[in-house]
Amino acid sequence: MTTTLKPILFLDVDGVLNAFAPVRPHVKRQAGGRKVKGKFVPFNLHFDNEVADMVLALSEHFEIVWATMWNHAANAEIAPLLGLHEFPVMVCNHNVGWDMAVAEGTDTFDIHRLWYAKTPLIPTYAAGRPFAWLDDDHSSYDQRWLAEHGVEQPFLLVRTDADYGVQWDDVDALITWARNLAAGELTSPNGYQGFKAVVPVHDPEPVLWFEEDETPIDWESEEVQGFLAALEDDSK
Repeated sequence: MTTTLKPILFLDVDGVLNAFAPVRPHVKRQAGGRKVKGKFVPFNLHFDNEVADMVLALSEHFEIVWATMWNHAANAEIAPLLGLHEFPVMVCNHNVGWDMAVAEGTDTFDIHRLWYAKTPLIPTYAAGRPFAWLDDDHSSYDQRWLAEHGVEQPFLLVRTDADYGVQWDDVDALITWARNLAAGELTSPNGYQGFKAVVPVHDPEPVLWFEEDETPIDWESEEVQGFLAALEDDSK
């Protein structure tokens, strides 16, 4: 039996699209932020130069849904920076997720093992549709919880390394899964793929790294020289 309906891809931002310690060519942007001691401090975001292409490749096989603590700000702040159109949003909320997990009979200890701002909300949003979930914070426990709490449709969880974000290997794994789903050739009803080690590689011209106004950073500055030195240390 085959299906033509695209599965859902629940897509995180921080640690997935926004890499915390990128080593590949990337751009630096600022978005959102918070008040610290009364002063507004913007978030620094680091996007791999190919991350938008990765999302577009995934969108050919999935209906993409934001599943991020950015919530609707993902469309307002993140999508424009990457040249992406808006995606639907699954609103993530710690309190709602906690209450839903409690309602499912999950005890307090096990709730803390869940990514409970998201995991308990996914079955309701998916509503029986197959789905994949790309995140840096879920684990095989989230996979088991979903399977044990009424999720009977096929699903796949893929975890990224938060430092490096999504990689093409992750994209390939998701697309392969979607193709197998469409062909009725899945070998298991659900799965979990932990992140693979990313070996930092120092490129002689490694960083297309811009400030918000897209002016190249001074390559001789202490900031950039320190960044490059850290890259070399990581690659040894």
